[in-house]
Amino acid sequence: EELPLQDTLVAVKACETAATSANTAVSIARMFIATKLVEAKRFSEGPSKGAQAKLKEFQADLGRQTEKLNELKKSTAMRKKSITVREAEHEVQKAEDLVRKVGQAAAVFEDDSKLFQLSVKEIRQASD
Repeated sequence: EELPLQDTLVAVKACETAATSANTAVSIARMFIATKLVEAKRFSEGPSKGAQAKLKEFQADLGRQTEKLNELKKSTAMRKKSITVREAEHEVQKAEDLVRKVGQAAAVFEDDSKLFQLSVKEIRQASD
């Protein structure tokens, strides 16, 4: 089931915004963990090993979450491509409908004999 075009555009934009925020948070977390790993190396041996092990666990978990984020970004990009195509198809359909209407309105001007039978008011309506 597909969402209406406008709703899908809003949802894709929200996903992109969330992914950008998450990407920033991941970068900040990486820097924080790297800084804390350096600090933990300065501790005495026992606490240093424990802190480094825990920080490396956090680093690994952050790596897994980053992979999930990258998958989300890829699927969002695919959705955006799909919605862009849908949006273009919608705009083309609108243009085709307008061309059809212009063709119908201009049909009055194709046959001179019909044109001379029209009143001034009818000709003005057709030209508008």
